[in-house]
Amino acid sequence: MIFIYSLLLFICYFNNSYAKETINILINKPDFNENEYLEKYNEVIEQYIEIKKIDNYDIKFSYCSPTATDGEHLSQVYKDANSPFSIDVEYARNFNCTLRELKNSNYDIMILDDRFLYGDNGYADYLLLKDEFDYNKLTNYFVDYNNYNINNENINHHDTDIFNDGKLGSKKNLYGLPYELDFDLVYYHESNINSKDLLTLKVSDSSFGNELPSEEILSAGFGDNDEIFNFFSEFIRYQYDIPKGNDPKTYELLSNNDAKKIYDSFRKYILRFTGDDIEKTLNTTIKDAYNTFLDDKNKLLRGKASWYKNLKEIENVSIKMNSLPQEITVINQKYVVINKNSPKQIEELVKVALLLSSKEMQIYRALQMGIIPTFKFKDSSDESVVSYCQTNSEICEILKKLNPIRVNNIFRKKNISAQFLEIRLIVPLGLKKTLIDPSNENAKLVFYNILDNSNGSFNSEMSMTLELGMFMILSILDV
Repeated sequence: MIFIYSLLLFICYFNNSYAKETINILINKPDFNENEYLEKYNEVIEQYIEIKKIDNYDIKFSYCSPTATDGEHLSQVYKDANSPFSIDVEYARNFNCTLRELKNSNYDIMILDDRFLYGDNGYADYLLLKDEFDYNKLTNYFVDYNNYNINNENINHHDTDIFNDGKLGSKKNLYGLPYELDFDLVYYHESNINSKDLLTLKVSDSSFGNELPSEEILSAGFGDNDEIFNFFSEFIRYQYDIPKGNDPKTYELLSNNDAKKIYDSFRKYILRFTGDDIEKTLNTTIKDAYNTFLDDKNKLLRGKASWYKNLKEIENVSIKMNSLPQEITVINQKYVVINKNSPKQIEELVKVALLLSSKEMQIYRALQMGIIPTFKFKDSSDESVVSYCQTNSEICEILKKLNPIRVNNIFRKKNISAQFLEIRLIVPLGLKKTLIDPSNENAKLVFYNILDNSNGSFNSEMSMTLELGMFMILSILDV
């Protein structure tokens, strides 16, 4: 009896000693087919773990699950105060979901994009949002990789700018290791090659002023507020070369007396390529835009570079890619962030983060999932670049000439401009109000406030209201 008891204890000890630990990782949902994507994602990572013979832990990816009421109270606060602004409830919902998981210990690691990672960085605090979601600084929940011994050879494959965007503050705290990259471009059917450069039309061209009928040429998911935000950012950079970080006056063009010309031309530009039903255009989902293009109903598709692998694999269809005009594009950078509230040993999580962001892992995910690595693509002699570009020559040609827009910085006029969290909450819906009704100056009003929060609650030009002032309360920080 004693022997059997001892044997059972030994078996339990043996199983516990060699049991795999599960590292839980949060990722964002893709633009469509989220269930199939997650299943494949976990399979791909599991295969890589097996190939590398890593047998001391499992890695499991999953999505955040917002509650039904996330974001709704903030929206009601704006309504109750008769604010001229509306907020993107879906954005608030997803933000609060991710923040809640940072406060908890369900996820050990998170894959966060640059918009979230440093969304609240700045001198001007958005106190309403911080009070609503009960947090002080997002970075309070992040582990600083600088506190751990990381060999340079494990990180020197990353593009310098992308790597530096993972740092914050004068002390250069490293909170995010580069994970992957994405950017906007245009797809076209090979049979429509003559249409691939249609978006290069300049609003200053004489032909733009002609009253030509609108035509549904471009499929675009402008129902997604990130898409309309990105498109506007790319439009003003290409058409007007604004804003310029070293020239504060260029920001004023979005909110001064002449700003209406920009919003009118943006509206006309959209209508020229998407048809004359602006509300339909602004409610089109990414999935609907994608499917409409595949059915060959529209000549062009505005999409992400990471879609190319799937598009190439569609049978009996030949789809090509083209850069946006002058290679100007909003980039989306994702980072591996360790949750400081994880109960697991941080040293082990750092090893996992280095594995996930490694050159080999990025190339493997590119091969299997179509992701874009964070390599030094403008250095054609770089070993990592050579390896990736052997099978992704089309994307590499665009990457070498890319003229990137980092949206978390593009609308920061000076230190007391709004944080990106606030910008992203209200700008897209402000743009849509003005696009639907050109007489509605909501877009102009939004930019007037986010670019310079020191404007205060009253201004004769903008007819600011006392109620609006509560959304612009500032807390000047030492950053």
